[in-house]
Amino acid sequence: MNRMPIGAIIIVSIAFGGAAIAQNISDAELVSRVLKAKRISEIPFPSTQERDKMNFLMGIPARLFSIAATTTNDAMAWQAIHHFNSMTDAGLSESFDIDCLEAMNTYPLIFFNRYLAGDDLALKRMNDALNADWTNGDGTDINEERIHRKAIEREVRTIQAMKGISPEKMKRQNEYLTSLQKDYELRKKRFRDAFGELR
Repeated sequence: MNRMPIGAIIIVSIAFGGAAIAQNISDAELVSRVLKAKRISEIPFPSTQERDKMNFLMGIPARLFSIAATTTNDAMAWQAIHHFNSMTDAGLSESFDIDCLEAMNTYPLIFFNRYLAGDDLALKRMNDALNADWTNGDGTDINEERIHRKAIEREVRTIQAMKGISPEKMKRQNEYLTSLQKDYELRKKRFRDAFGELR
């Protein structure tokens, strides 16, 4: 398995601090700042301390997922999520995948509902979530993987049990479910190859 670079591990460990910094900006302002940027480094941050900037950037995806999941007018937040992802480098891309997985756990069906509504990139964000790597394979990671698997399996069951969906949405439902199940099997194989069977 390709392990996360040491620098990325350090960044992930301070992401909660970045989320706290990001909370100092209104939802609309944060979305606007992300959408206006052409590069990650161009996103303005609310601190005079340069060392806080990476913390701030690391906190942005979690905040955007929260906005997308808890507001009725979420289109701009989703645009910001996709745009942020398009600007990430290797280290931030790996940590973004972890943010996607956490969003999938925290907001059940967040990617499915968005994909069903017509956003093709929501399927990519689900793929990102299941592609999220493990930082070091210690006991904490293994316990967290159990939590992730329960959330993924619950999502599969929930989608399979859905009825009364229009033919057009049923097609998208099947596309999402097929991709989810395929990615889940690949995720389990990657974990098994790295750490053995999850017990």
